[in-house]
Amino acid sequence: MDQLRPRYAGHVATDSLRERLAELLDGIQAITAPVENHRVLSLSKEIASSIEDQLLAIDGLIRSEYGVSPKSSQQKAGVWRSTEDGEKIYIDEGGAHGGGPNGPPIGRKNQSSGSTGKQPSPSGRTVSGLAFSGKSEVNTDRTTVKAIKKLTGYSDYRDTVKLVGAPDGSIVSVSRGPSYSDKITIQVQNHQLGIVATRSMETDPETREKIVYNESIEIGSKYRGSGIGADIFSQQVQEASAAGFSKIKTDASRQPGYNGYYTWARLGYDGPIPKSVRDKFPGVSRVSELMRTPEGRSAWKEHGDTFAGEFDLKPGSQSRRVLDAYMKAKRGEQ
Repeated sequence: MDQLRPRYAGHVATDSLRERLAELLDGIQAITAPVENHRVLSLSKEIASSIEDQLLAIDGLIRSEYGVSPKSSQQKAGVWRSTEDGEKIYIDEGGAHGGGPNGPPIGRKNQSSGSTGKQPSPSGRTVSGLAFSGKSEVNTDRTTVKAIKKLTGYSDYRDTVKLVGAPDGSIVSVSRGPSYSDKITIQVQNHQLGIVATRSMETDPETREKIVYNESIEIGSKYRGSGIGADIFSQQVQEASAAGFSKIKTDASRQPGYNGYYTWARLGYDGPIPKSVRDKFPGVSRVSELMRTPEGRSAWKEHGDTFAGEFDLKPGSQSRRVLDAYMKAKRGEQ
């Protein structure tokens, strides 16, 4: 117990910083509201958002790693109880379910901890032995629950596990973004598969489209190359489309240890050929043009580079057709 105290204290400090940040964000909004200079407004929001993203990432990782909640040493007494279906809820002194912003996280930890096996999901989807039935632990708070429901339309906040394609047995931590947006950030961990992923989503303030940002994903070395990443992404595409999101964006990276520039292009992401390698592909403007032929794919694999990728979630889109063809080939279907 003594060994956990420094980490626990650090977590309380992190939560205190988040509170101070919320005040800062509100202050920035109040100061810049009368300003008409678009650059000033944009820069202020970018700085505030960047700081918050980092703190949210720290907060989510600490919650997942150590299973502690912000300010739990200061909250009023309450009890955890399990329902018949395995749901874990917190009952505070007022009898409310779940934790408030200063209370323990709202969460569900199911009886099953495995992430393999043929278990049917609510949508009937089981991909390559992975089960996507929503049997994962979800950590969040009341304020974020409201943001989740408003952005996704889900009546049950725990359905966010489907929106990020989390396999059963994952730990999913959800935090809300700055007060001037509806952004939510989702951290996913699955210790059995070695998965660590970060996703965020929001409504674009200009186009009013709902967009998912796949910021990063890492898979344990034992499972790399097994197709798990494609399975997770395919599940996410189905759910995000059903929830009314229009596209998924990512930085498809090429650097040591990362091959997203090629893998995500194979799965349907598209984007302009980056300037760094444009001279290698004369007459070609978009990555998707190269993905149409074996020769083009080979050339992109050898000479390609990091690009700004977008996946069009509309049914029947080019992105969806490419992904469907890839998954059929993966399953050995015609």
